[in-house]
Amino acid sequence: MPLRRPERLELVWLCLVLLPATVTLASDLSVLLDLKRTADIRLSSWNETENPNFCTWEGVYCNLESRVTALQLYGGSPREILYGSLPPTLPQLPELQYFQVKGAKLVGTFPQEFFLSPKMEKIDLSETGLYVNFPPQIIAPLYDLKISDVVISGWPAANWTQLEWFDMSSTNLSCPLPQSFINFLRSGGSFQYCNWFNIPIEIDSNNMVCGQIPASELPCNLLSSERPPYFPANA
Repeated sequence: MPLRRPERLELVWLCLVLLPATVTLASDLSVLLDLKRTADIRLSSWNETENPNFCTWEGVYCNLESRVTALQLYGGSPREILYGSLPPTLPQLPELQYFQVKGAKLVGTFPQEFFLSPKMEKIDLSETGLYVNFPPQIIAPLYDLKISDVVISGWPAANWTQLEWFDMSSTNLSCPLPQSFINFLRSGGSFQYCNWFNIPIEIDSNNMVCGQIPASELPCNLLSSERPPYFPANA
């Protein structure tokens, strides 16, 4: 029996309501499958055939609308979880807020788009081998940025006032310090945690960092941070 006109209209309305959600979920799934392929993810839960609900995949976290909000792919054996590169489609996760891949063996460039995302709050690329080319200005509302043991192009032009955790140890960061960072320190700014260990910034005979910032103005303290051996005790 053919549908009556009111029933047809209800069916069309239902399709229009459900279609956007279906398309967006398919988009998130597509990005995760790209990541699985390029980073050679072999976690058993990442099986779209046997486990189509990607929100239950290990290291994937979603909101109530089943949009991906966090990727935390590190842990007991991080080097066995990710081994390869990040796909160019990765920034197409519009609700992503946390991206953590500490210890993963990755090559290539980290997507600049994440530093421009209005949703991104936490990035941990520590010990990955990724190349990080910061954009001229970081727009993302980052409060946690860990970039130790990666290759970096330039200083991150971050919003220092909202950054709480900052780890740049064992990187190639060097002088000159960016003016925005200098202004932040001299205005009394500090971090809950920061790690300056093993970076090529030294204190000269006048107890100055790069000849610009007194060691006493550095935002670390003995209770919460590691420091290079040349940092004085009152730094």
